Amino acid sequence: MHARRWMRENPTNEEIVAMLEEYQRDLEEEVANVAGRIRRLREEREEMAEA
Repeated sequence: MHARRWMRENPTNEEIVAMLEEYQRDLEEEVANVAGRIRRLREEREEMAEA
């Protein structure tokens, strides 16, 4: 988990923002991966229907 990166018990606002921005980037990458998987599955389904 991202919280382990904090070296002290009470992170500053800047540290929290940095952690949340990194988490957001990770989530955006995961969303893109899921969208790509859905697209590929739909393409495969269409190809199979045409065959």
